[in-house]
Amino acid sequence: MSLDRPARTADGRGLTFEQAIEGVTAALYNQAMWPAAIAGFTEVKTGKGDTLLKHHPRLTVRSNVPW
Repeated sequence: MSLDRPARTADGRGLTFEQAIEGVTAALYNQAMWPAAIAGFTEVKTGKGDTLLKHHPRLTVRSNVPW
């Protein structure tokens, strides 16, 4: 994965750099999600983005707290 080319995924969607950063960053606020973020980050280093893409919606869910 690079800034201009998504990591490949089995479903063909790919994982963009921005999606990966959003998912890992969001996971830092929930310790229960750290293992998924670490597994996804490790996988991305091999050029695959399936794990982070699978968890991306859950990792980036926003709370209902008004800002």
